[in-house]
Amino acid sequence: MLVNRNYCIILLMPQGFEIIRARIKDDAVVLIDRLMRSKQQEVVLVLPKNSIISADLRSLKILKEEAESVGKILAVSTENNEI
Repeated sequence: MLVNRNYCIILLMPQGFEIIRARIKDDAVVLIDRLMRSKQQEVVLVLPKNSIISADLRSLKILKEEAESVGKILAVSTENNEI
């Protein structure tokens, strides 16, 4: 099922996008830095199931706000059903 969900997200995104794969220990600061360094306007953030950032919904909201503040479109792909 996850593969289908990822596949749909990628189909809906334009060709000029970047996939950022978060590591389990990546926090919001690390991911904001990676997001800001992306040369693409559209970014898909892939979160591992037990990642630190997945456990903190406030950090995800901050990440989204940071993306929007610089005109980036952020999509999130994860196995965590709470997000």
